[in-house]
Amino acid sequence: MKTADKYQVWLVALVFVFSLYLDWIYEVGIRDWLFKGVQEPEEASFSWTKYSLMKLLLVPGLAGLYFSRDQMQAFVQTLVITMITLPNLTYFAYETSSVFIPFVAALLPLSVFLVPRFEWQPPSFSRFTPYLLAAVCIGLPVIFMIDYGFAFDAGHLLMTNDIYEARARASGETSRFTAYTFTFASTFLFPLAALYFWHRKGTWRLASIGVFVLAVCVYTVNPHKSIVFNLGIVAFFALFQTVKRQTLAWVGLLLAIGVLGRFESLFHTDTQGYLEGFFIRRVLFLPAMLNDAYFTFFDGQPVQLAHSVLRSIVDYPYEMTPSKLIGNEIYGTGANANNGLLSDGFMNFGIWGAVSFSVLPVLFLTALSRLRKPVVFSGMLFLVLSLFKSSALLTSILSHGLLWFTLLWIFFIPSMIDE
Repeated sequence: MKTADKYQVWLVALVFVFSLYLDWIYEVGIRDWLFKGVQEPEEASFSWTKYSLMKLLLVPGLAGLYFSRDQMQAFVQTLVITMITLPNLTYFAYETSSVFIPFVAALLPLSVFLVPRFEWQPPSFSRFTPYLLAAVCIGLPVIFMIDYGFAFDAGHLLMTNDIYEARARASGETSRFTAYTFTFASTFLFPLAALYFWHRKGTWRLASIGVFVLAVCVYTVNPHKSIVFNLGIVAFFALFQTVKRQTLAWVGLLLAIGVLGRFESLFHTDTQGYLEGFFIRRVLFLPAMLNDAYFTFFDGQPVQLAHSVLRSIVDYPYEMTPSKLIGNEIYGTGANANNGLLSDGFMNFGIWGAVSFSVLPVLFLTALSRLRKPVVFSGMLFLVLSLFKSSALLTSILSHGLLWFTLLWIFFIPSMIDE
């Protein structure tokens, strides 16, 4: 067997093993916590018929992964399968939800084949990149600190304080500019700048450390865990010097989190362990549950962006925003239950909206990967998918900094050919 074939076999096998892990952990360690606080939780509706159907739906995605000979394309497919497809398939096998959700989720990894290979060399302004990133990485945190009143609190780093109370307080003291740029800085700017300066090597690596310090300072005044998590995940991918290794390492990390999370849970009786609670439940399964909630609530009554850019021409029939409507429906609190991709599309335009709002981000992600940036930046594609997964499509582009990141990615991050 050729080396390339061995790699594909190992990758498909690991992804399938991870799917079996998700099936098992959902029943024994996730479901009770996922529905904790829900107003009217339903009994699990697992059936072997649904389970068998879910495994059949997984076959096209795994086949596409096996036959993909483009390493970066396989990387994107693996991210989509592990982050979107598998959690939605598992959730459907155990719960009563729309059968349409797992079908769309299962076909998403195949949409990468719709983007042809292209040779486009955009104008490069990479000679200005270090100065631009340095200026923005210093300027934005200074503005944030002024807005937040330099209220540093090291207790946020040790998780000894109520970070949600601190975030609420910071949000109340935020200017419109900070509100607009904070997500861009925490999601894209700090990770991208840290990778860029580290990649340049030499004394530039001191700048990478400086970016990390500035990000930590921002965290101490407005403790969003994504600031630290995003830096950590891109650093993880940067440890591996080929896309093949990054892809295998990602699935290996997921399996390791599963094993360690189960071990951690042995020491938690009244609370859920951090690994299972934050990553497995919140990152993977909570969006799947929210998909079900959005499909149930907005079935037959799409809002057609009346709460957003079309508010002047389409009447919005509710007093609360869609995310607060779902939060009130599930938990009775009116908390923001934000979700992206399938939820966002179905909420606005029904079934065809769910398809288009899910496929378009994957096509966009695949197109970004076709620009052949250095391997060290691969982790940024994970952050793009994570943003699409948790935020509305237009919000991701216009309010959360995806537009600015895309411009940096295309014009300021050198391609491998440039290097």
